[in-house]
Amino acid sequence: MKLTNLDKDTFTQDIQQGLTKELVSNTLQTKEKVNKDAEWISSILKEVYFKQGKWVRMNTNKTKAWWDKKLLNPIVKERNRARRWILLTRSTEANNCYQQWQKVFKTKVKELKRNHWKTFLETNVPNHTFNAFQLTKKVASGEVKPLKNMQGKMTNNKQEQTDLFFHMFSQAGTTVEDVEKTAIEINQSQPLHFENITIDEIIINIKQLPNKKSPGPDRIPNELIKTACELIVNKLADLFNNCLTIGHFLTSWKRAVTIIIQKTNKSNYSDPSADRLIALLNILSKLFKRILNNQIMYLAHKTGAIAEGHFGGRRGHNIEEAMVLLDSWIKERYGGRAK
Repeated sequence: MKLTNLDKDTFTQDIQQGLTKELVSNTLQTKEKVNKDAEWISSILKEVYFKQGKWVRMNTNKTKAWWDKKLLNPIVKERNRARRWILLTRSTEANNCYQQWQKVFKTKVKELKRNHWKTFLETNVPNHTFNAFQLTKKVASGEVKPLKNMQGKMTNNKQEQTDLFFHMFSQAGTTVEDVEKTAIEINQSQPLHFENITIDEIIINIKQLPNKKSPGPDRIPNELIKTACELIVNKLADLFNNCLTIGHFLTSWKRAVTIIIQKTNKSNYSDPSADRLIALLNILSKLFKRILNNQIMYLAHKTGAIAEGHFGGRRGHNIEEAMVLLDSWIKERYGGRAK
C-alpha cells in the first residue's frame, strides 16, 4: 500500500477507536498479558492499514511506455468483441475470429516492444546502463535453487534446504561457551539495570526508523509506525516497560521472514555458503531492540566496559579515527622511530 495515498483523518479515527477496546486487564503483568497486548497493537495497525484498500505503486511514466493507444486500442476492442461472441455462441467461427485478433494483437505488441527497446538503447540519458540492467535482469521467482546436501546430492526439498542453511549459519557464530569467563569482569555489586523506557525515547527512535524497508511477518512497514506514532506511543511505552519488568521477550518477536540473496562471483551456487540470508523482523521487535541497544551502549560507555581502542559497532567511530589513533599510539610508543 502506498502510504502517500493514506487517508490520515480516517486512519487516525480508526486507530483511536481501536485503542479504546482493551483486551486484557492492566492489573496483573504476566507473559500472557504482554503477548496479548503486543498482538492487540499489531492487529489494530494492520486492520486499520488494510481497511483502506491496496494501492499498487506505479509510475505512469514508466508503465507500458511502449503502448500505442491509436494502434492497439481498436485491436483490443475487436478482440474483446470476438471473446464475447465465443461466450454467446460457442461456435468454431467465433473461436477462429478471436484467435485471429489475438494473433494480430500479439504481433503488434511484440513489434512495439522491440521498437521501443531499440529506441531506449539508442538514447543517451543519465544512469542509462543501470536502467537497462534493471529492465533485463532476471525476476526473482521466490524459489530456492537446488542445494547440495551433506551426502553431496542435489535437493529441492524445502525442509532439507532449511536444515542446510541452519546448520551452516549456526556454526558461524560464537557461543557463550567459546568465551573465556576470565576475560569478562562482572561487577556483581552493580548489576545491569535497564531504565524505564520513556515516551520521548520511543518517539525519537520511531522517527529514526528508515523508510522503504521490507516489513517482517506482521507486514507493518516503518512508515506506518511513524504515521501512528503520537496515537500509540503511550501503549508502546506500557508494553515495552512491562517486558522489562517481567523479563520477557515475545516469541512472536523472534520470528522472521528470511530473504535469500546470492553472493557475487561464487563458483558454486549449489553450496549454501554462496548465499546471504537477511532476516525481516516484526516492527515492534526492531523498535524494542533498538531502544535496548541504545541503553546498553550508554551503560557500556558510562562504566568503561568498552575499551578506548574498540571501534567496531560504535556510533561515531570510523576507520579514519582508528588509523589516527593507531598512528598516535605508534609514535608515542616508539618516539616516532620506524620499527
